[in-house]
Amino acid sequence: MLRHIAGHMAQAVLLLIGVIVLIFCLLQLIPGDPIQAMVGDMPVPPALRASLEQRFQLNEPFSQRLYSYLMTCCTAILATP
Repeated sequence: MLRHIAGHMAQAVLLLIGVIVLIFCLLQLIPGDPIQAMVGDMPVPPALRASLEQRFQLNEPFSQRLYSYLMTCCTAILATP
């Protein structure tokens, strides 16, 4: 019985990780510039653009952003009482 429950728990964790990765990938495929979408129709000064890219890790490679996103999600899930 305990083995059965552990198996289902492992499947649930893998499913959760899969859904998190899928959502992240879909968000990366949205067309357009995320910084321009945040600012709106106003022109974005280069200093502000660089600051926002660094803050939201848009200048990092895809794998690094995915890892950071997964760690943030895991921290949020584990920190929830």
